[in-house]
Amino acid sequence: MPVLRSALLCLLVLVAALPAVAQAPARHALLIGNQAYSREVGTLKNPANDVALIAGALEKIGFKRENIRRVTDADRVTILREIDAYGDRLAAAGADAIGFFYYSGHGVANERDQRNYLIPIEVKQLDSAVWYSGVPLDDIIAKLAAQAREASQFVLFDACRNLLNVPSRGSKGFVPVASRRGMLIGFSTDPGQTASDLGAGSGPYAAALAAELVKPGQDHLGLFQNVKEQVYRTTKVQVPWERNRLLSRVYLAGQAAVAAPPSASQAPPISVSRAEIAAFCREIATNPSAAIVGSLRDASKGTPMAGCAEARLAELKRQRVASAAPAPTPAARPAPATPRCDSVEVALGTGGHGVREAGLGPRASGTARPGPDGGGAGG
Repeated sequence: MPVLRSALLCLLVLVAALPAVAQAPARHALLIGNQAYSREVGTLKNPANDVALIAGALEKIGFKRENIRRVTDADRVTILREIDAYGDRLAAAGADAIGFFYYSGHGVANERDQRNYLIPIEVKQLDSAVWYSGVPLDDIIAKLAAQAREASQFVLFDACRNLLNVPSRGSKGFVPVASRRGMLIGFSTDPGQTASDLGAGSGPYAAALAAELVKPGQDHLGLFQNVKEQVYRTTKVQVPWERNRLLSRVYLAGQAAVAAPPSASQAPPISVSRAEIAAFCREIATNPSAAIVGSLRDASKGTPMAGCAEARLAELKRQRVASAAPAPTPAARPAPATPRCDSVEVALGTGGHGVREAGLGPRASGTARPGPDGGGAGG
């Protein structure tokens, strides 16, 4: 039954294409913005704005407000404590969790040990003590990688500001960091270069990132490529940098919506040849399964074949009803009727003469019948 097999295969493909109802993965974010530095370190105006802008974008794409932790003007202890708590939340969220860590503020690279440091707000001047009071960037990355091994993590540093008063053996630009499995590590500018704090309402990197985060249909690769292009168009010098070791594409704003198929009333008519219709109807006419015939009817809506399936369903229903009904009781045969003498025609005589004799019961007394010669017969 090749036609039926083909129709059933089509039905299975349609069912497989139906969207699965799945729970969205948990999402957690930690956003730190440090800007109230001393004049000796270098004041900034936008980190708090950057954090607010990124938080708003994340909330629009499904991060719950209670899962977005915003911290401004954090000292060293606060930064470390918040990193620990964020890593714990991300680990508890499960294997499909998505983490988003963003730091906006000052950072500095140590040219001697080739390490990058975030500068806490309590640092008042940049001297050799900054290497002890700063927070090593490598430590943050290693801690998050160890705490939430199964999560997909974005770790972004909008630092290396050009307004930093660099200490001895220090550099405004960061040094490259090692990549980590399951992470995208990003900086707002190239290694050895500085990032701008200029911009109305936010820095250029935060503005581009927030704009791209809310665009559906693009994975993380396209998202950060678009951020890079936008920042460069705005600044003409600043080129963001990333190292990506995420193991699958992440659509932070969701995949592009697929247009719903037209309804039966809108769908164009389906062209089916006469031979196909005839073959379908011949094969379905002997199919004993109402379930299969019903599925084929649904799959062939909009074609003449649906009529054959509908007719077969009606026939199967009649057969089912007939088989379920009790067998009829045989009717009693009527007794043979007793012939009535008063209606019998008696053929008498010869030579073509006949007499109808009705009412052959007892003759009435004193009544004579005419004989064959016209005379009366004696009683």
